[in-house]
Amino acid sequence: MTIEKGQPWGEPGPLADTGLLVTSDREARAAVESARRAGERLPELGLLGGDLARTMGAKGDGARLGGPDAVRLPVDLGSVLIDGRQHWFVSHLVARRSWWRGRVLAVMNAQWM
Repeated sequence: MTIEKGQPWGEPGPLADTGLLVTSDREARAAVESARRAGERLPELGLLGGDLARTMGAKGDGARLGGPDAVRLPVDLGSVLIDGRQHWFVSHLVARRSWWRGRVLAVMNAQWM
């Protein structure tokens, strides 16, 4: 699904009882990586903070996520193999040798970094 400014997206609905509240992109990534490495189903995440939450218009109010004003939507999960190890990301991945020189590859779900 493509999200466009001013257009409806997602669907109303509360966070699942088994959902996890995360306050940062780092916490979201850790939850995803933990589930993937354990071979478990990916958790439903309630975004309270971070670049992806900001992109999605999150208000940072955990209580709101349990009510009818919450919005549920799927988000792409990124995966990359680096030096023989699999890594997952939810908001963005930046691959570079040096910040100031050479090529930079950015793969982004979030509008901000």
